[in-house]
Amino acid sequence: MRTDPDHIGIWGRTKSGKSTRARAIIRARPGRLVVFDLLDEYGAEAPHRAGTLAEMVRGLAAGRRVRFVPDAMGDTAAQLDAVAEVLTRVQAPYKAGQSDARLTFVVEEMADSFPNVRRNKSAFGALCRAGRHWGIALIGISQRMADVSTSFRNCTAEDYFFPLRTATDYDTAAAGVVKAIQPAFREALLSLRPHEFIAYKAGEMKKGKN
Repeated sequence: MRTDPDHIGIWGRTKSGKSTRARAIIRARPGRLVVFDLLDEYGAEAPHRAGTLAEMVRGLAAGRRVRFVPDAMGDTAAQLDAVAEVLTRVQAPYKAGQSDARLTFVVEEMADSFPNVRRNKSAFGALCRAGRHWGIALIGISQRMADVSTSFRNCTAEDYFFPLRTATDYDTAAAGVVKAIQPAFREALLSLRPHEFIAYKAGEMKKGKN
């Protein structure tokens, strides 16, 4: 039986260690990769730079790991939706059961690209809910957890919490874990130092370090 991929959230303030964790996860995952890379920081992990959807598709077709660098002057959320829509087409054979080829889609600065505001329709939101059916694993990264859409936050199977930015982010993190461990979870979060994290999965938490 085919096991479809899960989604991962990585949360932490500036220089807390979240990008280091993201890179470690990316390096451990072979196969196709697209990074929605607002600041063009993932050249080592995704050498093929694409500024257009066509360049992204050509890179994937050539077996390259791709970083898509959106237009800084454009609508970031709209550009993320455009990438997500194309990736669902790229992965259509997986959904049809004609291929086992999976894809990891990493989204940096999610508070900017997928903010916590009501939207009538979102291709990336659809991936959050059903990307597994297309063989697409999502890795979302943000400084400000509370500002990221619940469409992503509520669909993660695993989360990494580094020292967070605001009291609201701490409250949001604690609200997302099972009630029985919330006090211990909050205490552990508040004790974190840079590059230390709490990994939360399947109702259990574990402390770690990059």
